[in-house]
Amino acid sequence: MSALLEVRDLEKRFGGVTAVTDVSFHVDRQEIVALIGPNGAGKTTLFNMISGVLIPTKGEIRLEGRSIIGRRPYELARLGLTRTFQNLQVFYRMTVLENVLVGYNVRMKSNMIAAGLALPTVRREENEARERALYWLGRFGLEKVAHVPAGTLSYGQLRLLEIARSAVAQPQLMLLDEPMAGLNPKETQNLVEMMMTMREEGMTFLFVEHDMQAVMHASDRIVVLDYGRMIAVGKPDEIAIHPEVIQAYLGQAYGQGQK
Repeated sequence: MSALLEVRDLEKRFGGVTAVTDVSFHVDRQEIVALIGPNGAGKTTLFNMISGVLIPTKGEIRLEGRSIIGRRPYELARLGLTRTFQNLQVFYRMTVLENVLVGYNVRMKSNMIAAGLALPTVRREENEARERALYWLGRFGLEKVAHVPAGTLSYGQLRLLEIARSAVAQPQLMLLDEPMAGLNPKETQNLVEMMMTMREEGMTFLFVEHDMQAVMHASDRIVVLDYGRMIAVGKPDEIAIHPEVIQAYLGQAYGQGQK
């Protein structure tokens, strides 16, 4: 069976600076893959290329065997790839529910004329969207704040709101950029468990994260970048004792603690 996502020989240059070079890996269906590395390793640049924010200088990105280079983020969402951002992208004056409904928009089929006429098909679609949004808010423990402005939420709640908005479109692949940032240990544990449950339900994840305990617990495989190059890929127990990874990122103390 072919991989859901394939990245081949990917490179991104900004003028004379090479941010990512010769990166190749894949993500299989119903797999959780973590992308780790020191600050400046090229993780967000790689995410931006996969999600259509940046166009690679060279290389190939395939989703279900089809090239997605040049596709805009909204086109990728329709193809089943959604993402969250390292810096929160939330509509603070809109309610929590309205924020999640924005994520469902890619699945809406009614056009402006049908919406203006308030046809029955539009009402059914709007009701379905609302039900799906409330369902995902409930799964992330945000149902009680569904009708309050998003700007009143804590930072951790806003992180969960972004993930709920990404999940409501029922994507095949979710890209999460530091999803545990701002979460307390209990919230982090709950999110890890949620990701693992969603994987069992058919979801696939590629995520960037600095919380190594969460990475080691949640991931099926880990891709490690350093100075824009991929220095290792493997299962968590393999990465924990990989010499180059320990030197570049985890630190000797971490490697010794995993022996």
